[in-house]
Amino acid sequence: MRPDFVAKFALNDWFNPDLGPAAQQFTQFWLKQIGVAGDEAFFSPKLNQIPDPFTLKDLKAGAQLIIDCMDRGGRLLILGDYDVDGVTATALLIRFFNKIGFQNFLSVIPNRFTEGYGLTEAVIARVAGLKPDLVVTVDNGIAAGPEVAQLKAVGIEVLVTDHHLLIPGREPQGLVINPKQPDCHFSEPDLSGVGVAFMLILGVRRLLRERGRWSDQGPNLLEDLDLVAIGTVADQVPMKGLNRLLTRHGLEQMNRRLVEADRDGSSAYLKVLWGGMGDFIPETEAIAFRLGPLLNAAGRMEDAGLALDFLKPQPLAQADLALTRLEALNKERRRVQNKSAKKAVKLAELQVGRPGIVVYDPEFHIGLIGIIASRLVEQFEVPVMVLSKDSQGMLKGSARSAGGDLALILKDCDLELVTWGGHAQAAGCLLSPARLEAFKELFWQSARQHHPAQANKTKADFELSLEMVNHELMDAVKALEPFGQGNRKPRFMLSQLRLANPFLMANKHLKWALRPGVELIRWNGADETWPQGNYRLAYSLNQNRYRGQVSLQLVIENFLSLD
Repeated sequence: MRPDFVAKFALNDWFNPDLGPAAQQFTQFWLKQIGVAGDEAFFSPKLNQIPDPFTLKDLKAGAQLIIDCMDRGGRLLILGDYDVDGVTATALLIRFFNKIGFQNFLSVIPNRFTEGYGLTEAVIARVAGLKPDLVVTVDNGIAAGPEVAQLKAVGIEVLVTDHHLLIPGREPQGLVINPKQPDCHFSEPDLSGVGVAFMLILGVRRLLRERGRWSDQGPNLLEDLDLVAIGTVADQVPMKGLNRLLTRHGLEQMNRRLVEADRDGSSAYLKVLWGGMGDFIPETEAIAFRLGPLLNAAGRMEDAGLALDFLKPQPLAQADLALTRLEALNKERRRVQNKSAKKAVKLAELQVGRPGIVVYDPEFHIGLIGIIASRLVEQFEVPVMVLSKDSQGMLKGSARSAGGDLALILKDCDLELVTWGGHAQAAGCLLSPARLEAFKELFWQSARQHHPAQANKTKADFELSLEMVNHELMDAVKALEPFGQGNRKPRFMLSQLRLANPFLMANKHLKWALRPGVELIRWNGADETWPQGNYRLAYSLNQNRYRGQVSLQLVIENFLSLD
């Protein structure tokens, strides 16, 4: 029997029939729950609210370093990362340099399988062989102090831009743009990697303007916020403040790009997505669950350069070929992932009752261990580390958490690790196979401290009646976008609903028609048992567009049979 659950707010807690429509009451109540004081700043964030980029430590000096390299005809190398945040940050700098007419640059995104993350020895050798005068890292470098020193020792200047947490003893010397530095007083410490890169190009443009580079204001960077939105949503950083502002305007730019003429090929990727992914609509969920995994499939299965190629300015026909390649890799990713996830669940079940889970299998695909960890977190609701063996015989791990701070957990395990890094909710590490058992014990011990056991049965935010589910409520939910940490999508609950037998879709999904224009969906529910009867349902509310018709979908996230 599935465990019981409740809504945090029963119907009478938030709804009064004498105080107006349910959609309006829901909005005001939800804003209070997420700590939003002013409606206008939340619903209509303005571009003039972007902080001065030069308040980011080292950004002005870093921008000047780039301009100096350009002025003397030097070669610049962008060093990215193979996840979506790193790929979009790389694509953003490429777009910017093309706009300002700087051509003496190249980009490198390390191969996950042959080179590893960031400035490894293999990447250093590759970069040095390309003989750049300046390396600009995006979404990496904050834990690469020794490696940065190696590049500088052979005469290569390095500008580090990153947003990951610092690791004591591994900080690079020199110019570092990272809002999480302890001596950086930037007002928005939770920027994504592509967000930091955007602040950098704002700074470069400002200095060039001050020099009189253009007779007008110079390149319009607002139209490049599509890339910032994609990377920010995919990296699951807190969706508040500047992240929310940039993402909201970025989503608007994506919608504009779909309908406007493409002047330079930079909208090609969006236009082929619209045609190739079943009417792709630029929304946070579409990025998080469709576009993000598609782009990540390149780095997870083969080479992230394929994702970068897809985002670069290009003719439509070329973008269409790139999309076809990515879709093939994503299909293979899903196949391998499903097989590994089943094995991982069986291993995790042996650790039920512990404050954390550590699973290892040498056959787990290195590129998919992060996704597998996320699946285990959803099921077991504790911090999870998934490990596999890399080509050097070392254990490479990817961790996820829905509550505990992974940075604190891995810091406690530091003596057993070769290296580690990441965020509170997502992190990675490398360790020797001989240290696995000792690492497990430390991980469990630290998880107990930083992720205390929760007896909370809450699986939804608001109890609703089915009559309240209408397009006005859907509009109220959509107005809260973009969703993410600190502003997650609300979950609703029907305390009791009688269901008939479901309709099977595509041999794997279940659907019930509740009334005209309103349907209930359980994705991948074909293997579950759903006899006719009464159910308690936790769900999210979506819109479904099909052949010009718009319907409401109640997407089941949790359920309990009441019979």
